[in-house]
Amino acid sequence: MMEEQKDMLKAALGAMKQQSFTTAYKKAFSLFRADTDAWKEHVFRLRYDVYCEENLFINPDSHPDKLESDSYDDRAEHYILLHRATAKVVGTARVVLPNDEQPSQSFSVQEVCDHPLLKQDSRALTLCEISRFCMAKSFRKRELDGFLLPAYYDQDMVETKKNGHVKFIRRKIPYAPLALLAGAFESALNARITDCVWMVEPRQLWSLKKIGMNYRVLGPHIDHHGGLQPVIFNIKNVLDTMHTQKPHCWEIVSDEGRLQKMADELVQNDWQDALIDDSAQAQPADRTVL
Repeated sequence: MMEEQKDMLKAALGAMKQQSFTTAYKKAFSLFRADTDAWKEHVFRLRYDVYCEENLFINPDSHPDKLESDSYDDRAEHYILLHRATAKVVGTARVVLPNDEQPSQSFSVQEVCDHPLLKQDSRALTLCEISRFCMAKSFRKRELDGFLLPAYYDQDMVETKKNGHVKFIRRKIPYAPLALLAGAFESALNARITDCVWMVEPRQLWSLKKIGMNYRVLGPHIDHHGGLQPVIFNIKNVLDTMHTQKPHCWEIVSDEGRLQKMADELVQNDWQDALIDDSAQAQPADRTVL
Protein backbone atom coordinates (compact mmCIF):
# COMPACT_ATOMS: atom_id res chain seq x y z
CA MET A 1 0.00 0.00 0.00
CA MET A 2 2.86 2.36 0.84
CA GLU A 3 4.41 1.85 -2.60
CA GLU A 4 1.08 2.58 -4.27
CA GLN A 5 0.75 5.80 -2.27
CA LYS A 6 4.27 6.81 -3.22
CA ASP A 7 3.49 6.25 -6.89
CA MET A 8 0.30 8.32 -6.58
CA LEU A 9 2.19 11.12 -4.85
CA LYS A 10 4.93 11.04 -7.47
CA ALA A 11 2.33 11.22 -10.25
CA ALA A 12 0.57 14.12 -8.54
CA LEU A 13 3.82 16.04 -8.07
CA GLY A 14 4.73 15.38 -11.70
CA ALA A 15 1.37 16.74 -12.85
CA MET A 16 1.80 19.85 -10.70
CA LYS A 17 5.29 20.44 -12.09
CA GLN A 18 4.03 20.04 -15.63
CA GLN A 19 1.16 22.47 -15.08
CA SER A 20 3.50 24.98 -13.40
CA PHE A 21 5.90 24.83 -16.36
CA THR A 22 3.09 25.29 -18.89
CA THR A 23 1.67 28.26 -16.98
CA ALA A 24 5.10 29.90 -16.63
CA TYR A 25 5.91 29.34 -20.29
CA LYS A 26 2.67 30.79 -21.59
CA LYS A 27 3.06 33.75 -19.28
CA ALA A 28 6.53 34.41 -20.71
CA PHE A 29 6.04 33.74 -24.44
CA SER A 30 3.53 33.90 -27.28
CA LEU A 31 3.81 32.25 -30.69
CA PHE A 32 2.65 33.98 -33.87
CA ARG A 33 2.61 32.91 -37.48
CA ALA A 34 4.30 35.63 -39.53
CA ASP A 35 1.82 35.78 -42.38
CA THR A 36 1.98 39.51 -43.16
CA ASP A 37 4.73 41.65 -44.64
CA ALA A 38 5.06 43.51 -41.33
CA TRP A 39 5.59 40.31 -39.33
CA LYS A 40 7.97 38.91 -41.95
CA GLU A 41 10.07 42.05 -41.65
CA HIS A 42 10.57 41.20 -37.97
CA VAL A 43 11.58 37.67 -38.99
CA PHE A 44 14.11 38.80 -41.58
CA ARG A 45 15.55 41.48 -39.28
CA LEU A 46 16.20 38.99 -36.48
CA ARG A 47 17.76 36.57 -38.94
CA TYR A 48 20.03 39.34 -40.19
CA ASP A 49 21.13 40.10 -36.63
CA VAL A 50 21.96 36.45 -35.91
CA TYR A 51 23.27 35.13 -39.23
CA CYS A 52 24.85 38.24 -40.77
CA GLU A 53 26.02 40.55 -37.99
CA GLU A 54 26.57 38.33 -34.98
CA ASN A 55 28.07 35.25 -36.63
CA LEU A 56 28.94 36.32 -40.20
CA PHE A 57 27.53 33.08 -41.58
CA ILE A 58 26.02 35.17 -44.37
CA ASN A 59 27.73 38.19 -45.91
CA PRO A 60 26.04 41.33 -44.49
CA ASP A 61 26.81 43.19 -47.72
CA SER A 62 24.40 40.93 -49.57
CA HIS A 63 21.55 42.35 -47.46
CA PRO A 64 22.00 46.15 -47.37
CA ASP A 65 18.44 46.55 -46.08
CA LYS A 66 19.46 44.53 -42.98
CA LEU A 67 16.76 41.94 -43.73
CA GLU A 68 18.04 38.39 -44.34
CA SER A 69 15.90 36.38 -46.76
CA ASP A 70 16.43 33.86 -49.55
CA SER A 71 14.61 32.08 -52.36
CA TYR A 72 13.05 29.49 -50.01
CA ASP A 73 11.09 32.06 -48.01
CA ASP A 74 8.31 32.31 -50.60
CA ARG A 75 7.45 28.63 -50.06
CA ALA A 76 7.96 28.75 -46.31
CA GLU A 77 5.71 29.31 -43.34
CA HIS A 78 7.34 31.56 -40.75
CA TYR A 79 6.89 31.74 -36.99
CA ILE A 80 7.76 34.36 -34.39
CA LEU A 81 8.33 33.89 -30.68
CA LEU A 82 7.30 37.00 -28.76
CA HIS A 83 8.49 37.82 -25.25
CA ARG A 84 5.36 39.06 -23.51
CA ALA A 85 7.01 41.27 -20.88
CA THR A 86 8.95 43.33 -23.43
CA ALA A 87 6.81 42.75 -26.55
CA LYS A 88 10.03 41.93 -28.40
CA VAL A 89 10.53 39.33 -31.12
CA VAL A 90 13.08 36.97 -29.58
CA GLY A 91 12.93 33.89 -31.80
CA THR A 92 11.97 32.71 -35.25
CA ALA A 93 11.82 29.57 -37.38
CA ARG A 94 10.52 28.62 -40.78
CA VAL A 95 9.12 25.47 -42.33
CA VAL A 96 9.85 24.96 -46.03
CA LEU A 97 7.38 22.71 -47.81
CA PRO A 98 8.31 20.54 -50.83
CA ASN A 99 8.46 21.99 -54.31
CA ASP A 100 5.93 19.94 -56.30
CA GLU A 101 7.43 20.97 -59.64
CA GLN A 102 11.09 20.41 -58.70
CA PRO A 103 11.26 18.13 -55.65
CA SER A 104 15.06 17.87 -55.79
CA GLN A 105 15.24 21.65 -55.32
CA SER A 106 12.82 21.88 -52.43
CA PHE A 107 15.12 22.58 -49.48
CA SER A 108 18.35 24.35 -48.64
CA VAL A 109 19.75 21.11 -47.19
CA GLN A 110 19.66 19.60 -50.70
CA GLU A 111 22.22 22.18 -51.82
CA VAL A 112 24.85 21.05 -49.32
CA CYS A 113 24.02 17.44 -48.42
CA ASP A 114 24.27 14.64 -51.00
CA HIS A 115 22.46 11.94 -49.02
CA PRO A 116 20.55 9.68 -51.50
CA LEU A 117 17.28 10.13 -49.61
CA LEU A 118 17.26 13.82 -50.49
CA LYS A 119 17.79 13.09 -54.18
CA GLN A 120 14.70 10.90 -54.58
CA ASP A 121 11.83 13.01 -55.90
CA SER A 122 9.17 10.72 -54.45
CA ARG A 123 10.78 10.90 -51.00
CA ALA A 124 11.46 14.63 -51.11
CA LEU A 125 7.74 15.22 -51.65
CA THR A 126 7.05 13.58 -48.27
CA LEU A 127 9.44 15.85 -46.36
CA CYS A 128 9.58 19.37 -45.03
CA GLU A 129 12.57 21.36 -43.78
CA ILE A 130 12.92 23.30 -40.55
CA SER A 131 15.48 26.07 -40.98
CA ARG A 132 16.51 29.57 -39.89
CA PHE A 133 15.69 28.46 -36.34
CA CYS A 134 17.29 31.00 -34.04
CA MET A 135 16.93 33.08 -30.88
CA ALA A 136 17.99 36.67 -30.23
CA LYS A 137 21.40 37.11 -28.64
CA SER A 138 19.85 38.50 -25.45
CA PHE A 139 18.16 35.13 -24.92
CA ARG A 140 21.34 33.13 -25.30
CA LYS A 141 23.18 33.90 -22.09
CA ARG A 142 25.56 30.95 -22.13
CA GLU A 143 28.04 30.01 -24.84
CA LEU A 144 26.71 26.46 -25.02
CA ASP A 145 23.17 27.66 -25.66
CA GLY A 146 23.87 28.01 -29.38
CA PHE A 147 20.85 28.99 -31.50
CA LEU A 148 18.75 26.00 -30.62
CA LEU A 149 17.23 25.56 -27.15
CA PRO A 150 18.58 28.13 -24.69
CA ALA A 151 17.16 28.42 -21.19
CA TYR A 152 15.26 31.44 -19.90
CA TYR A 153 14.85 32.69 -16.37
CA ASP A 154 11.72 34.64 -15.50
CA GLN A 155 11.74 36.65 -12.29
CA ASP A 156 8.54 37.52 -10.46
CA MET A 157 8.06 39.68 -7.38
CA VAL A 158 6.06 37.81 -4.75
CA GLU A 159 6.02 39.66 -1.45
CA THR A 160 7.83 42.10 0.82
CA LYS A 161 9.46 40.54 3.85
CA LYS A 162 9.29 42.00 7.35
CA ASN A 163 12.79 43.43 7.03
CA GLY A 164 11.66 45.45 4.04
CA HIS A 165 13.47 43.33 1.44
CA VAL A 166 11.56 42.17 -1.60
CA LYS A 167 11.43 38.43 -2.15
CA PHE A 168 11.76 37.17 -5.72
CA ILE A 169 11.19 33.79 -7.29
CA ARG A 170 13.21 32.84 -10.35
CA ARG A 171 11.34 30.50 -12.66
CA LYS A 172 13.53 28.52 -15.01
CA ILE A 173 12.24 27.70 -18.48
CA PRO A 174 14.93 25.26 -19.64
CA TYR A 175 14.00 25.33 -23.33
CA ALA A 176 12.72 28.75 -24.34
CA PRO A 177 12.04 28.12 -28.08
CA LEU A 178 9.72 25.11 -27.57
CA ALA A 179 6.73 26.95 -29.06
CA LEU A 180 8.66 27.42 -32.30
CA LEU A 181 8.76 23.64 -32.61
CA ALA A 182 5.01 23.56 -32.05
CA GLY A 183 4.53 25.99 -34.93
CA ALA A 184 6.83 24.02 -37.20
CA PHE A 185 5.06 20.76 -36.37
CA GLU A 186 1.65 22.28 -37.05
CA SER A 187 2.71 23.54 -40.49
CA ALA A 188 4.04 20.10 -41.39
CA LEU A 189 0.98 18.24 -40.13
CA ASN A 190 -1.39 20.61 -41.93
CA ALA A 191 0.47 19.67 -45.12
CA ARG A 192 0.06 15.96 -44.20
CA ILE A 193 3.81 15.63 -43.64
CA THR A 194 5.32 13.83 -40.65
CA ASP A 195 9.02 13.62 -41.63
CA CYS A 196 11.24 16.68 -41.21
CA VAL A 197 14.84 17.44 -42.13
CA TRP A 198 16.88 19.95 -40.18
CA MET A 199 20.49 21.15 -40.07
CA VAL A 200 21.69 21.80 -36.52
CA GLU A 201 24.98 22.55 -34.79
CA PRO A 202 26.65 19.20 -33.95
CA ARG A 203 27.22 20.30 -30.36
CA GLN A 204 23.48 20.93 -30.02
CA LEU A 205 22.39 17.40 -30.88
CA TRP A 206 22.40 16.57 -27.17
CA SER A 207 19.77 19.30 -26.66
CA LEU A 208 17.41 17.51 -29.02
CA LYS A 209 17.95 14.21 -27.22
CA LYS A 210 17.31 15.87 -23.86
CA ILE A 211 13.78 16.84 -24.87
CA GLY A 212 12.95 13.47 -26.41
CA MET A 213 13.62 14.28 -30.07
CA ASN A 214 14.81 11.06 -31.66
CA TYR A 215 16.54 11.64 -34.99
CA ARG A 216 18.79 10.01 -37.56
CA VAL A 217 21.78 11.75 -39.08
CA LEU A 218 22.01 12.22 -42.83
CA GLY A 219 25.70 11.63 -43.42
CA PRO A 220 28.61 13.56 -41.87
CA HIS A 221 28.28 17.14 -40.67
CA ILE A 222 28.94 19.76 -43.33
CA ASP A 223 30.87 23.02 -43.54
CA HIS A 224 27.88 25.34 -43.75
CA HIS A 225 26.96 28.27 -41.48
CA GLY A 226 29.74 27.40 -39.08
CA GLY A 227 29.31 23.62 -39.36
CA LEU A 228 25.97 21.81 -39.29
CA GLN A 229 24.68 18.24 -39.00
CA PRO A 230 21.75 17.29 -41.26
CA VAL A 231 19.21 15.12 -39.43
CA ILE A 232 15.77 13.65 -40.12
CA PHE A 233 13.02 12.86 -37.62
CA ASN A 234 9.39 11.81 -37.52
CA ILE A 235 6.96 14.13 -35.74
CA LYS A 236 4.75 11.41 -34.29
CA ASN A 237 7.75 9.50 -32.99
CA VAL A 238 9.10 12.68 -31.40
CA LEU A 239 5.80 13.52 -29.72
CA ASP A 240 5.34 9.94 -28.48
CA THR A 241 8.84 9.92 -26.98
CA MET A 242 8.55 13.41 -25.54
CA HIS A 243 5.23 12.55 -23.88
CA THR A 244 6.95 9.74 -21.99
CA GLN A 245 10.34 11.29 -21.26
CA LYS A 246 9.67 15.06 -21.03
CA PRO A 247 5.93 15.61 -20.47
CA HIS A 248 6.40 19.28 -19.55
CA CYS A 249 8.07 19.88 -22.93
CA TRP A 250 5.42 17.79 -24.68
CA GLU A 251 2.72 20.02 -23.20
CA ILE A 252 4.12 23.03 -25.09
CA VAL A 253 5.31 21.33 -28.28
CA SER A 254 2.06 19.39 -28.74
CA ASP A 255 -0.05 22.45 -27.82
CA GLU A 256 -1.50 20.55 -24.86
CA GLY A 257 -2.07 17.42 -26.93
CA ARG A 258 -3.73 18.99 -29.98
CA LEU A 259 -0.82 18.29 -32.33
CA GLN A 260 -0.39 14.78 -30.89
CA LYS A 261 -3.96 14.05 -31.92
CA MET A 262 -3.29 15.43 -35.42
CA ALA A 263 -0.17 13.27 -35.78
CA ASP A 264 -1.95 10.16 -34.51
CA GLU A 265 -4.87 10.64 -36.91
CA LEU A 266 -2.61 11.39 -39.86
CA VAL A 267 -0.48 8.28 -39.34
CA GLN A 268 -3.57 6.14 -38.77
CA ASN A 269 -5.26 7.46 -41.93
CA ASP A 270 -2.12 6.97 -44.01
CA TRP A 271 -1.83 3.40 -42.71
CA GLN A 272 -5.46 2.68 -43.61
CA ASP A 273 -5.03 4.23 -47.07
CA ALA A 274 -1.94 2.09 -47.69
CA LEU A 275 -3.81 -1.00 -46.50
CA ILE A 276 -6.70 -0.30 -48.87
CA ASP A 277 -4.32 0.33 -51.79
CA ASP A 278 -2.45 -2.92 -51.13
CA SER A 279 -5.71 -4.80 -50.85
CA ALA A 280 -7.00 -3.37 -54.12
CA GLN A 281 -3.82 -4.32 -55.92
CA ALA A 282 -4.09 -7.84 -54.61
CA GLN A 283 -7.58 -8.30 -56.13
CA PRO A 284 -7.95 -9.60 -59.70
CA ALA A 285 -8.80 -6.87 -62.20
CA ASP A 286 -11.87 -8.72 -63.54
CA ARG A 287 -14.12 -10.28 -60.90
CA THR A 288 -17.32 -12.24 -61.41
CA VAL A 289 -19.80 -12.11 -58.56
CA LEU A 290 -21.63 -15.40 -58.15
